[in-house]
Amino acid sequence: MRLPSLLCLVALLGADACGGSDAAPDAAPPDAAEPVTLSGTVIQLSATRSPVANATVSLRGAEPAMTTTTDAAGGFTLSVPPERATLVVDADTFTGVVIPLEVPTEGRSGVEIGLIASTALTTTMSLVGLTQDAAKGALIVEFAAPIAGGETATIDATSSAAFHFEGGIPTTGNMLASNSTGSVVFANVVPGEATVEVTPTPCVLVEGIATVPVDVGRITRLRADCNE
Repeated sequence: MRLPSLLCLVALLGADACGGSDAAPDAAPPDAAEPVTLSGTVIQLSATRSPVANATVSLRGAEPAMTTTTDAAGGFTLSVPPERATLVVDADTFTGVVIPLEVPTEGRSGVEIGLIASTALTTTMSLVGLTQDAAKGALIVEFAAPIAGGETATIDATSSAAFHFEGGIPTTGNMLASNSTGSVVFANVVPGEATVEVTPTPCVLVEGIATVPVDVGRITRLRADCNE
């Protein structure tokens, strides 16, 4: 590897001439992992579970940008690096979501991403005495299986008081009742990163990703499983 002439004597410690050094060249950087296919469907979280067409699905932080648009059936396909990917999904009249995912080396299909109407979070927050801050984000942990004693979610980021859904009714607090399923919602979360913990011990985050991004005006959604 050639060095600028003013640095030769220091760097090579007595080599006869900079241009004549027989020092080994820099090792080539390792090849980036080959991208794999990630595919799924974007739907509306409602009784009809209707597909959301023309939603924008992007790989968060990708350079160059990796973005696609859902088709009439809500379907999308992206080429992403294996291991982990964070998708950002935006659509007119819906609140955008951030979805952290594990992506195996063979790719992944069948990912279902649900969106809620843009007014739904504000309306729900008002039922528990909260006001939405447009400069903040939100984080939701969805518990898929009931457990005796109830499930709890906590985060290390600043937010408004947490509330949870059981049977579709919002209630203040971050713990679900014993043997019930539902979601814990952290509203007005300061944008940046948040680390999520779910308890008791049998509970795990389905994607195995505890530290996740929180974006302004979007909902970061995680799923937890508490099968014993």
